[in-house]
Amino acid sequence: MLDPEAGVLDYVNAGHNPQLVLRATGGLERMESTGLPIGLLPGYAYESRRIRLAPGDMLFFYTDGCVDAQDPSSDMFGSERLEALLGSRPLGTTHDLLTRVEQEIAAFRSGREPSDDETMMAVSVG
Repeated sequence: MLDPEAGVLDYVNAGHNPQLVLRATGGLERMESTGLPIGLLPGYAYESRRIRLAPGDMLFFYTDGCVDAQDPSSDMFGSERLEALLGSRPLGTTHDLLTRVEQEIAAFRSGREPSDDETMMAVSVG
């Protein structure tokens, strides 16, 4: 739950890739997993975490297909490459950011078809 007026995000990450906070002042923060992958065990509870946000910060959400994208040699794009890309240049608008990441993943795949969805979302904070 995002409260943009208070600058607070309460989140749960059900055991998958860490989602990211791109700080307006530079740098990234990971929103790590707060429990097992969803649906793995019935009745499993998840811990909620809170992160403070500042004006100009950006939230970046993505599915594992983005980091699992493979080049013709079957090397994966990977979390490290994604984080380096996101931390390498000024953020611009959410549209600019999503376009840049999409283009980098497509260039990495070098014409290889995606094996999974490559879904991304960016949210600009206040």
